[in-house]
Amino acid sequence: MKSASQQSLDAGDGVQSSARLILDVARAASHLELAEVLESLIAALKPTINFNAVAVFVIEGEYARLHSLHVEGIDRKAGEPVESVLARVAARSKMPAPKESVKQRLSDHHVSAVASSRRPFVCRDLQREQLFPRDEKLLQYGVQSYISLPLIKRDEVIGAVDFVSFEKRAFDDSEVQLLQDVLEIVSIAVSNALAYEEITALKEQLQAENRLLQDEIVQRSIYEEIVGSSQSLRNVLGAIDKVAPTDSTVLITGETGTGKELVAHAIHKRSPRSGRALVKVNCAALPAELIASELFGHEKGAFTGALQQRIGRFETAHSGTIFLDEIGELTQEMQIALLRVLQEKAATRLSTRTYVSSLQPIATWNARLPTDVFAPTFITG
Repeated sequence: MKSASQQSLDAGDGVQSSARLILDVARAASHLELAEVLESLIAALKPTINFNAVAVFVIEGEYARLHSLHVEGIDRKAGEPVESVLARVAARSKMPAPKESVKQRLSDHHVSAVASSRRPFVCRDLQREQLFPRDEKLLQYGVQSYISLPLIKRDEVIGAVDFVSFEKRAFDDSEVQLLQDVLEIVSIAVSNALAYEEITALKEQLQAENRLLQDEIVQRSIYEEIVGSSQSLRNVLGAIDKVAPTDSTVLITGETGTGKELVAHAIHKRSPRSGRALVKVNCAALPAELIASELFGHEKGAFTGALQQRIGRFETAHSGTIFLDEIGELTQEMQIALLRVLQEKAATRLSTRTYVSSLQPIATWNARLPTDVFAPTFITG
């Protein structure tokens, strides 16, 4: 039996150990990049808590999106999309590559319980405690137990960070309590990293828009108001006034030199998107091997020579207008990819990172279009 002094010493050691752990977790908040924050949290908590993976979910309206995933034994490449990491986890579990989106209905997900209670959600045996439609898929990936902590920013739950184990009943009461003790620190560190990502993305978009606006100023004299009084021109101006307030895809046809680009500018200037960028792409001038990267962008390492992430023209045109000049010069493969963007309002950077794009597409082609529409080289959907 321990003496009172020994018990006091043991309690003191426990307090010191807990204080060191909290200090180690707090160091994660010193990082800006989410990957570095999660790596720091893993390094601090792994010696004390039995988990095999960390996942970050972000709430987007009625959906929960898997934003980041770090799994023990799977090296994460710099800039690797979460879809790619998930595919490698599936391959290790001898599952087919996942086809479903990383964005799922919040009501189907345990994140909904975290969001409504604003408290950690603990599942010690997923095989026996399947409460949500998504739990069956988690079991297929090898998940047996997890603790989900709320991410709170300005008193609002914006998502959750999960500590996942491939073993049943992996978390005892002391581990649950420890995570509750560091909940606020973890929430601040991850929320700040997510905010930094958003600010960085907005900064890159603003820089891209600024470059386009600088070009616009240089070329301003080319795009004066259309002047004329013929019936044909009045018909064109009437059509511009009808289509400009809408988000409809616009196709402008006409012989070379008849002012199709002036019409595109007039539509943009009269639209609700006039305060954002009009992004111009000359499809005929871009080499076939570069046009996918130019339009949709690419992730770092997507192909040889992709030394850094590139934002494509569609992403730059988000909330604005994209003007695709001479669209009929695109290859069939690019026409198919373009149709997908127009239909689904979503584009994919090279290396599988998907982003939603809200914009108005305007395209031009010369007077051969009525004939070319029926040609095998032109894709009409």
